[in-house]
Amino acid sequence: MKRTKKGICLLLVFSAILTMLSACGGKGEIIAVYNNIPVYEEDVEDIINYYIATNATVNSTDEEKSEIAKQAVRTYVNYKVLELDLKDKGYTVDEKKLKETLEETIAYLDENFEGGYKDWCTMYFVSKNFLKEELRRYELADLFNEYASDMVEVTEEEILDYYNANGMEYADPAGYTWTAVLREVLDLGDEAECETAKAEMENYIRQINGGYMTLDQAKADILSKYTEEDGYTQTSLYSGENFTQMTDVKDIPDLSAALEEIKQGYEDLDPDAEPGTDAYKTYMSYLGDCFQTEVYYALQNMEVGEVYEKPLLSFAGYFIIRLDKVKETSGFTSLEEVRDEIEAELRNEKISDMFADYLAELNDKYEIQFLFDLSST
Repeated sequence: MKRTKKGICLLLVFSAILTMLSACGGKGEIIAVYNNIPVYEEDVEDIINYYIATNATVNSTDEEKSEIAKQAVRTYVNYKVLELDLKDKGYTVDEKKLKETLEETIAYLDENFEGGYKDWCTMYFVSKNFLKEELRRYELADLFNEYASDMVEVTEEEILDYYNANGMEYADPAGYTWTAVLREVLDLGDEAECETAKAEMENYIRQINGGYMTLDQAKADILSKYTEEDGYTQTSLYSGENFTQMTDVKDIPDLSAALEEIKQGYEDLDPDAEPGTDAYKTYMSYLGDCFQTEVYYALQNMEVGEVYEKPLLSFAGYFIIRLDKVKETSGFTSLEEVRDEIEAELRNEKISDMFADYLAELNDKYEIQFLFDLSST
C-alpha cells in the first residue's frame, strides 16, 4: 500500500528502532525539500536512528518517537541550508581539518569504546558516514559563532545590569571549606560490618595524622577496595570538597549533650528496620541529624589542615573529614573579577537568540518544506 506523506515519519521511527531503514527502491521517498533540493529517507536515516537511540526510552510512546524523528530531520535540513548560506558569506568548513578531526575521533573510539568505532556505529544504528556529518555540523555551529561574534555587541550597561540582577551568584560568604571521604556501609544494621568499617577508617586517620599517607591516598585506596561492581556506589558521590556557610553552623559547646538531645527527639529507633519502611526512614533521619551535628562540632574545633580525630557515622557509612579553609568574613566577588565571564555569558545568549532567528530567515530564504507537516491528500 502506498505510504501517505503524513505516515512517512512514523514509519521511519519504527525502522530506526528495529533495524536500519531499507529504502523501497532508490533512496526512498522524499520527506523534505530545501532550495529545490529533495531530502530522501536514505539521507536522514542515520540522524533519525541516532536521535532515537539517544533521546527515546523504552517507555517513549510512538508519538514521542515520531516527534524525535521529526526533530532529527529538521536538524539535518537546518544545517544543510546553514552550510549553503555561510558559504555565500565566505565561511566554509575546512575539509582537511574535518578529516583530521574524524580520524582522531575514530582513533579515540577504537581505543576507549568497547568494540571500537565499528561497535559504536552498531550501537547507535548509524552508518560509517554519520560521524563525519555530525562533526561537520559541529564545525558549522562554530563557523556561525565566528560569523555572529563579529555582529554581536555586549555593552557595559548590560554587563552591570547582569551583575546587579544576579548578585547572589557573586556572594562570597564566610564559612568552612572541608573535604570528606566515605567508607560506605551496605547494611547499617549489620554490627559486624559497621565495626569493621569504623576500625578501618580509624586506621586511615592514624596513618594520615602520622604522616604515612594523605587523605587523597586513603580515598583512592577505599575506591580500589570497594567498587561499584561489588555494590559500593556512594563513595564517589559523597566524597569530595564541601562548603558550609558560617551562618548555618549551629554552636555545639557540648557534643555529647547535643547528640543526646537529638536522640530524645526520636522514638523507637530501630537500626535493623527494613529499607523503605517508616522505621528505616526514621533511623536514617536520626543518623543524618547526628552526622550534621558532629560535623558542626568538628568544624568549630579543628585547625585548618587537620583531619578530625574519629570517623563520623552517617546514613551512608563512615566519613573522614578534613578542614581545608576558614573564611571569617563575608563579601562579594567584584565586577572586575567576573566581567569577562559575564560578557561571555551575555554574548553566548545573544548568539543563541540570533541563531534561532537566523534559522527562521533561512527557512523562508531557501523555501524549506517538511512533508510530514503537510496534510495528506
